[in-house]
Parts: sequence; C-alpha cells; structure tokens
Amino acid sequence: MVRSTRRQLLAGVTMAALPSWFSIAAAGETTTGAESSPSETATPTPDSDETALPDDVEAVLDPIPESVDGTQASRLSVTVPSPDQETTAMTMWGAGTDQFDLDEEAVDRVATAIYGENRKQILALVGSFDASDPTVPKRVPENGVHRDDGLFVLGVAPQSGAWTDGLSAAKDAIGDEFEFSEETRLSLAQVVDSASIQVFPSFPPSSDTGVPDIDTDGLETVAIGVDRIDPTAISFSIVGVYTETAAYDGDDFEALLESTSVDDIDEKAIKRDGRVAIGTTRVPAPSEALRERAPDLWLHVQYDAQAGTAKLHHTQEKAVSTEGLALYVDGEKVTNVWNGETFDPEEVITVEADLLSTIVLEWTDPKHPEYQTVVSHELIADGVTFQEDYDRESKTLTLTYTGPEPITATERIEIEHRSTSGREDDYQRQETTERSLGASHETLSPEDEIEIDDVTLYDRVTLSTTHSVERGTVTESTSTSIYYFHAEVPGYFSLDQQDHPTLVYQGREARDPEQYRVTVDGTELSSGLDDEYETLESGDSVSIDADPGAKVLVEWVGPGGPATAFSEYIKPPVSFELHHSTDGFELVYRSDDGYTGDPDAFTVQSHGLEAKTPFAQEYETLADGDSIDIEFDRLSIVTVEWTGPEESVRIDGISLRRMVHFEMDGQSLTFAGEGEWSADAFEMTVDGESIDGFSDTVTEGDSIDLAAETGSTVEVVWKNGSDEETVFSETFHPPFEFDVEYDAKAESLTITSQTESEIDPAEVAVATYASQRTSYPNVWADEYDVIEAGDSITLSVSTEPQALVVEHESWGAYVSKQVA
Repeated sequence: MVRSTRRQLLAGVTMAALPSWFSIAAAGETTTGAESSPSETATPTPDSDETALPDDVEAVLDPIPESVDGTQASRLSVTVPSPDQETTAMTMWGAGTDQFDLDEEAVDRVATAIYGENRKQILALVGSFDASDPTVPKRVPENGVHRDDGLFVLGVAPQSGAWTDGLSAAKDAIGDEFEFSEETRLSLAQVVDSASIQVFPSFPPSSDTGVPDIDTDGLETVAIGVDRIDPTAISFSIVGVYTETAAYDGDDFEALLESTSVDDIDEKAIKRDGRVAIGTTRVPAPSEALRERAPDLWLHVQYDAQAGTAKLHHTQEKAVSTEGLALYVDGEKVTNVWNGETFDPEEVITVEADLLSTIVLEWTDPKHPEYQTVVSHELIADGVTFQEDYDRESKTLTLTYTGPEPITATERIEIEHRSTSGREDDYQRQETTERSLGASHETLSPEDEIEIDDVTLYDRVTLSTTHSVERGTVTESTSTSIYYFHAEVPGYFSLDQQDHPTLVYQGREARDPEQYRVTVDGTELSSGLDDEYETLESGDSVSIDADPGAKVLVEWVGPGGPATAFSEYIKPPVSFELHHSTDGFELVYRSDDGYTGDPDAFTVQSHGLEAKTPFAQEYETLADGDSIDIEFDRLSIVTVEWTGPEESVRIDGISLRRMVHFEMDGQSLTFAGEGEWSADAFEMTVDGESIDGFSDTVTEGDSIDLAAETGSTVEVVWKNGSDEETVFSETFHPPFEFDVEYDAKAESLTITSQTESEIDPAEVAVATYASQRTSYPNVWADEYDVIEAGDSITLSVSTEPQALVVEHESWGAYVSKQVA
C-alpha cells in the first residue's frame, strides 16, 4: 500500500469535500461536543427585509452578468482575501491572490460566477491596485482579461482557456444595476458580512447533485456564509428565501442545513421571518496554522512475531519535536518513549505488540490543548495469511490460517460474504452477510480452518478488522482488509473481430472444453470447443459465423455452474476517423468491407454532451467516406456507439488530445499526433518567447529545431477559434541517464551518471523502494559540486531494494530502474 504522509493528507482536505451543490468549507480533524437541537424562533432575522449591500460587494458583482448567451449563472461566490479565514482558495482554482502577484491588502473582494454544465467562469477582483498590477496565470490567455484601476475581470473556459463571450458580457455589465433577482440580493444580504459566501440564484442547481431528499419546490434562492470562529472551529450560515411564507418546511430546512457539513455539528440554531429562514451551525475544524504545527510523521511498522515486538520506523526526512506526542498500543499509553528528545529520521522504537494490535501516535497541540489529532494509525496485520481451497461443486470456501502465531483477538475479525445472485454485474440484488470470527473461534492457531458455505460463482469474501481510536468524545474507525477472495468463473475468453469473428481462449490453465458451452444468439455452435479440442489451452480458438449484432455467449457448465464466462456482441466492420482541416473537424465513417450502416444506429457523444445521431441528419444510409462536421470547445473525446443490439456497443473512442501530441527529441520538437493540421493552429514558445514554428501544414513526424538552453521551458499552445490550450510543456534538457549496479554481498548500490551535460547536484534526488520508500535528497550534493558523465555515488542498503529512482527536480525528468 502506498501511504501518504500526514502533511499530504492535510493538504488534501484544507477545504472539505462537501455535497456537490455546496463545495466549500474549511475542514480538518473534528472534536465533537454534545450536539444541540435547533431552536427555531419567529423573531425577525437580521435585515431580512433589507437588500442593501456594501459598496465593495456591489463593486465586485458589478461585472457579473445574470446570464451569458442565455445560460444562467448557477452559482456566485464572494470572498474576502484573508489568511485568518483561509477562504481565498475557494474561488481561484486552489490559488491565492499571490497567483495574480497581488498583496491581499490590495484586494477588497473576489467574486466568481459559474455558468452552465461546462462550468465556464467569470472572475472579478476589486481593490486598490493599478490596472497593470495583476499578472495573468499562464493557463489563462490575455484575451480573456479586462483591466481597470481597482478592477480585474477574467473569462475562463473549461480547461482554463479564454471565454471571450463571458468577458464581453462582463464588460457590458459594468456600470449597470445588479442584474440578479431581488431574492438573490435578499439572500446575499443576510450573509454579506461573512468572509466567504456562495449564492445559488436558482435552487437546487440544475447541474449539481448532493441536495438532500427534500421538497425544494418552494425555495427560490439559497445563500451560505462561512467564517472561522477560532483556531479550532468554523461556522456556517445558510439562508433560504422561499416563494411565500407557507412554503417553508422546518424539517426540510434543517436537513438542508445539516447537509452543508460532513462533520459532526457542535451547535445548531434556526430563525425565521416570513419567507426568509437562516440556519447557523458550528463545526469543529482546525485552522491551517494549527494543522501545520502537527508533526509530519507516519510510522512504518515491522513486526517480529517470534519476539512479540513491533519496530516503529521514522520514515520522513526531518527530525520531529515530540512535544505533545503520545504513543498507544491497543489503547494503552507507552511511557518513556522519547523523554523530551526529538524523533530523528531512521530512528526506530521497539514496543511489545501482538498480531492485530493497533499502534497509534497522537498529538496534542501545546497552544490549544483541546485539539488532539492522530498522526499515525497502524494495524499489525503483516503476518495474518491464509491458504484457500474453493470447492465450486459444494460451494464451500475453506481458509487455512498460515500465520506465525495464534490470534487471540478473533472478535476483531469480521467475515463479510457478498453474494451477487449468480450474476457478476447484479449489484442491485446483492446480499451481504457478516459475522465475527470470534463467534466460531476463540483463538485462531496456525493450521486452523475457517469454513464459509454457499459461496457461489461471482461471490466475494472479505476478512477485515476494524480498529478504532477514541479522542475525547470522538471515535475514529479504520477498516483494514486482511484477506480477499473472489469466486471467479474459470478461464478467460476474448472475441477477435479484426478480420473474421473468432472466439479465443486466453486462460492461464488448461481446461476441459466440455465444461464450456458456446451459443450465438441462444443457439449452440454446431462445432464447438469440445469438437475442436481435447484440452483447451491459451490461444485455442473457434470461428464464429454470425452477422453483426449477434451475441456470443460462453457459459461455464462445470462444477458450480452454469455461469457466464464471456459475453460480447459482434460489431459491424466499421470504424470512425476524426479529421482536421483549416475550417474545423469532421467525423468520417469507414467501412473496408463495404458495409452500409444505418445512420440512426450510430450515436455520437463529445465533451459530456448528450449522445445524438448526427449522421441521420445527413444520410439515409452510411457508406465508406461519409462524414459530418463536428465542433470542439476543448480537448475532448469523441465516443461512437452502435445501438443495433439490445445494449449499446462502443465502436470508437477518439481522443483529440492524442491528435495534438508533441514530443521533444534532443534539439527537436516533433509532432507525434494524428491528422493534418494548419501550422497556424499551434504556437511554440521558449521561456515565453515565440519561436518560428511549422510552415503550412503539420503531420506526424514533422519537426522543428529548438534554439533552447538547458533549463528553458518549451510550450505549445493549441488554438481553436477564440479558445487556447497548452498541449505541451516541458523543460529542455539533454537525455537524463544513469546506470545502477547492486552488490548484494557488500549491501551497496552504485549509481553512475551517463548524462552528457553538467548537472547541479542540488537538483538531483534519489529514492529506493523495498518494503518502504527510502529517500536520499542530498546524496549527490554531499559528494559533488557539479555532476559530470561518469561520476558515481555508492549507497549502503541494509535490505535488497526492488527499484531505484533518480529525479531531477526542476527538469521534471527521472530515471527508474528495476534492481531486483
């Protein structure tokens, strides 16, 4: 299992994953108190009858139009840049104001609006900056920007291209009155003092899911405000504006309020005035500063069954302060672990433990003792192994325990049996039964057997253990799988449809062909597998004579059967090509055998749009070479499906990104894509400066020489009308090459540079992989001022590594070698 460090985990949850209709909130480890019941009051909500907005809010929403090209804004976001609130990232693609080279003090408010299913955006900043101050991020073209003193507006298309229609509408809106409805303004006014605000002008959002199962017909608009209360908690305020007073439902509004938080709620209250309702919650959530103080540490545990001990390895690269750290084994605190000393890299702690023991490293913040978090949580399960014996005829799975020592904590092991009613994909009728191993085994000793009955083909059996950690009033539970079995149908088949439909057996084991029955549209083959072969081995095949649309079915009729081993439709002998010309794109129908297709039977889908039958609008029948025009607003995939059989069959999936693929080979940039392109479709730059590109047209294999120095950034931008997208970006460098030699006797690795260029050793890092990843970030810098071809280093390794990686951090280049 590849395990993230705690710092990586925290970085991933700075903004919690919430229901998709509302996707912002500061998050982190929770500590819960007694949950209070909501107290609804009929007293007027603050300013519920007022819609006045502060000047800076009016200013930042001034360029935000209600709709663009007939598409309504589905979501508005307004934030106040503030490191204390940690909310700036919510509207800037995970970036802060520094991405625009602006100080937070120079920005008063930031606003974004999202339009349509493609999630096109308009972003606005207002403040005290000059028009030329903001820097446009590389992924946003300059033609998507409008600048004034104190006002910066971007129109951003999906994949971060320029949305010129949106920008034009935003510029037209400047100076006009607030375009959105009075309900939108009313909801916004209730949370206008919050550091981060989201408003849904029409609720529920048409393109989002995650709204609880409530009646939303009477809800006009919803707004949400988020604020940090203190370093350990945030508050939510949710506003619902209804069509009329009678449309309000207290239970539904409470469910909506609770859905804004995935964590436990400390406090909750609701107040209402007429058709306006406001709910507030307090949710435990550590601040970024508090999370950053937590140790970045994850233990690697090695268990010694014979000694009954576990070795806990410090695997990170830096020493960790042990102030506030506590170590627990099965809930019992281990004393005198560090004695005030730091926990250093590669340091090992040995503790007494058993199989299935839990090892927990917990940290209490010295500045906020009420905040505790688990830094590392490990379960000792490396020695829990089983040998399986599955009898298909009796439907019995027998597991023989082969671990190194008896397991006494059998009550911790759960046996889950999931039955799919004899069909691999029948998840709706899936039945799950669970039981504790402790019910049948007080102790599990080596060679003891566990028997699971009624295991039919397709069933899954999992043995897992749930290990829990209690912190205050919160219990955190983690489930670890220690054994998994899938009752698969024996053998593996494929249908080769290149020339003539041919059924091919590709199983690893030889099988009796009489244990398989092959049918085509329900009729058994007159000459089947058992007629062709005495023993079925990998590569054996049988020809299928049937028309397109026929269903080829292989059934296992041996012990435990019948069960489906393979099922596939015969496809028509057609394919599709995506061609590019200077005028756009066309999708071409190809049929080498002269197969004429029904245009109504081929659906085309691209960039998430609904599947349609565009060929039917142009043709009565399809012949080789027939084509239709197709438009793209981004690098997308075109999917063609055939609807002739009962189930749709995928014929082709064509990637536009693959068609505009480039590669860098030495001093050359080579087009490795597909089709013929106008040279004007691509702009090449070196360190941001345009260079002479291709002439006239570009096809596979065409290349240009690069006047670039080592370390320069080479980029290619694809232009499609007003949209632009970077399709290639790499750092120019010579071939990055290293040799590696392992000496098992000396327990050493020798790494030799074969790179024909001088390299800065501070940029080169080394890592080895065995039972864990071991990093050597400065090993070259400790030996060399400059790395030249032929220079080498030797690493001492106590265990034989399986792989080694040498990486150049700024080039983005790496060499991976298998060692064992």
